[in-house]
Amino acid sequence: MVLKTRARIADGLQRHRGSRPQNYNNRGRAGMMAQSGLRLWQTLAVGLAATGVAVVLLSVYAASRVTVPGAQGFLGYEATPARFDGFAAHRLTRFAPESPLPGVGIEAGDLIVDPPRGSLLAGQVVPLRVARDDVVHEVSVTARHIERLATPLQNGLDMALEALALALGLIIALRRPRDRGALVLACAFLLGVGGLYTDAFPSGRIAGVLWLWTNTCGVLAVPLLAYFSLVFEGGYVGTARRSLEWAVRLLGLAGLVWAVLAGPYFLGRAWVDPQLWLTVLRPGLQAAGVLVCVVAFTDTWRHARAQHRARLRWLFLTFALVLLNFLLLSGFYFGALGFGPAAAAAVSIGGDACVATAMLLVTYAILRHRVIDVGFVINRALVYAAFTGALLVCFGLVEWFVEHFVRFERRERSALLDAVIAVTLYLAFHRARHGIERVIERTFFRAWHEREAQLRHFTEQAPHFSEAASLIAAFLAAVDAYTGSRGSGLYLRDEAGRFHLQGATLADLPRELGADAPVAIELKTVRAPVPLGTPLALGAAVLAMPMLRRADLEAFLVIGDKPTHESYRPDQIDNLAGATRQVGFDLYALRFEQLKEQKHALEQQNEGLRQTLRALPRAPQRSHQP
Repeated sequence: MVLKTRARIADGLQRHRGSRPQNYNNRGRAGMMAQSGLRLWQTLAVGLAATGVAVVLLSVYAASRVTVPGAQGFLGYEATPARFDGFAAHRLTRFAPESPLPGVGIEAGDLIVDPPRGSLLAGQVVPLRVARDDVVHEVSVTARHIERLATPLQNGLDMALEALALALGLIIALRRPRDRGALVLACAFLLGVGGLYTDAFPSGRIAGVLWLWTNTCGVLAVPLLAYFSLVFEGGYVGTARRSLEWAVRLLGLAGLVWAVLAGPYFLGRAWVDPQLWLTVLRPGLQAAGVLVCVVAFTDTWRHARAQHRARLRWLFLTFALVLLNFLLLSGFYFGALGFGPAAAAAVSIGGDACVATAMLLVTYAILRHRVIDVGFVINRALVYAAFTGALLVCFGLVEWFVEHFVRFERRERSALLDAVIAVTLYLAFHRARHGIERVIERTFFRAWHEREAQLRHFTEQAPHFSEAASLIAAFLAAVDAYTGSRGSGLYLRDEAGRFHLQGATLADLPRELGADAPVAIELKTVRAPVPLGTPLALGAAVLAMPMLRRADLEAFLVIGDKPTHESYRPDQIDNLAGATRQVGFDLYALRFEQLKEQKHALEQQNEGLRQTLRALPRAPQRSHQP
C-alpha cells in the first residue's frame, strides 16, 4: 500500500513537472548561473582588495627609498631578458656614464645571472653573478645615485595614484556589492593598484613577486575594461556582444597562462627563452586587449540607452587615456619608439600623465556625474576630511598666534586661554561641520540637494490639498521622484482596524492587510522606519514608514527597491520619515474635516426632518366622555 501511494505521488509530481512551461527550467538555470557569477566577482574583488592593500602597505613601508632625493641607488645599465643554465639573466647592452659596472670589469654582452630586482640604496653593496663565455664569476658592486635616472617626484605621484585606485576600488566594491558591472570596474581599479607599483621594495624575492604581480595586472586590466563596457547597467542586446564576451574571456585566459609561464623569470628561474614572453607576447596581449576594448566600447555606445550615454561618455574618456598608456608601453616594447633612455623616460612620463589624468577624471565623474553612485560614502568622507583639515588649520593658526603675539607671566593665564580656545572650538563644532557639509553637497552632490529641496517643497504644499486621494497621489509621485525607486504605496486604516491600499505606483502589493499584519505590528512596536524582507515581506517593498497619531498607527508608506539595488542612505530615510509624518498629519486633518462636514450635513438633515415633522397637521384629539 505504501509503495503504491509513493508511486502515485511520484507519478503526480512527474505530471506536474511536465505541465510547467518549457522555459521554466531555463530561467531557473540562468538565475543560478547569474548568482554564481556574482559570487565569483565578489570573491575576486575581496582577493584583489586584500592584495591591493598589501601592495600599498609595502609601498608605504619602502617609500623613502625612492621618494627622498639622493637616496635611490642604481647600477646604471640597459639589458634584454635572457637565461643562463636555467636561471633568469640580463644581457647587458649599454652602460650609463656614471655606472659602476665597467669599473669592476663588466662589459657589454655579459650576463648578470639572477639579477637583483627591487630598489637599491646609494652606497649599497650588491653581489652579482656575471657570466661570460659560459664562465660565471662573482663580483661586488656599490650602487651609485645617478641623478638623471632618479625620479622621486614621479615615484611619489605613482604612490598617490596607487592609494587613489585602491580607495576607488574599495568604495565601489563595498557600496555596490550586488552590481556585477560595478564589481568589474572595482576589480579593474584594484588591478590598477598593482600596475602602478613603483618598485620601491628592497631587492629580493618579495620584490620579484611584486614585479610578477605588476606585469600580470598590466596584462589582465585591459580585458576587464572591455568586459565592464559589456555588462554596464545589466548589459545590452546585440549580435556582437557574445563574440566580444568570448574574446574577453580568451584574452583573460591568455593573460593567466602568460603569468604562469613567465612567472619563474621574475622569481629567478627561466626554463624557456624569456625574450618571447616579455618582449613579444606581453605587448602583443596588451595591444590585442586595446583593440578588443575599442570594439567593445564602440558596440556598447551603439546600443546604449540615451540616459546611459552621458555616464558612458566620461567612462570611455577615462578608459581612452588608460588605453593610450598601454599603447605607449606596447610601442616601446616593440621598438616603435626606440630603446634608448630618452624613449624610456618619455614613455614613463607620458604613461604616468595619462593614468593620473584618467584617475582624476574618473574621480570627478563619480563625484559630480554619478557614473557609479557611491555618493554617500564619499560624501561623508569629504565632509569629515574637510572638517578635520579645517580644525587642524584653526589649531595651527591659534597656536602660531599665541606663540608669536601673546606672552604669559603666569601659568594660570595660559591654562585659562587654552580653556577658552577649547570651549570656543567646541561651540563652533556643529555650526562649522554643517556649513562644510552644505558647501560640499552643493558642489559635488547637487542632485541630492535638488531632490531634497523638491521633497521639502512638497511637504509645504501638502497642507493645502483639499482631497485625500489627490494628496496621496501627489505624495507617492514626490516619494518616487526623491528616491528613484521602482514605486511606492500607501495603506490607510479603516474603522475596523484593517489597512487598505489607497494608492500605489509599485506592482504586486496586497490590496488589504489585517489589523494584526506583521508589518503593522512591527511599525506599532518600533514607531520608526522598518526595513522589509524575511519575515516582514510585503510584495516588492523594501522599506516601510509609519504615520502615527499618538499611540495609533493611522497609515503607513511602503517603498520599493531601487533599480540599481542600492540601499537607502540614512539621510534619505530621515527625510522620508519627516515627509511621511507631515503627510500623515495632513491626511488626519482631511479626515477630521470630512467628519466635521459629515456631522454638519447630518445636523442639517436632522433639522430638515424636524421642520418637516412640525409642518405635518396634527391629528384631532378624541374626547373620552363617560
